Amino acid sequence: MKFFEKLQTRSLAVILLIIGSFVLAVIDPNCRAGFSDLVKFGAGGYLAQLIPGITPKREA
Repeated sequence: MKFFEKLQTRSLAVILLIIGSFVLAVIDPNCRAGFSDLVKFGAGGYLAQLIPGITPKREA
């Protein structure tokens, strides 16, 4: 159950995006390139959010 405690909303959204894109790519082979781009964009955005210090700090 430790896994589910660490799972956040954005993690769940990215997992669903990746699984859904793979399912759709299997169903419609003509659009596989588009689905792979969607997965790359989603996973890249997720990983970018995990990097600490990437956003500039506001000065008060």
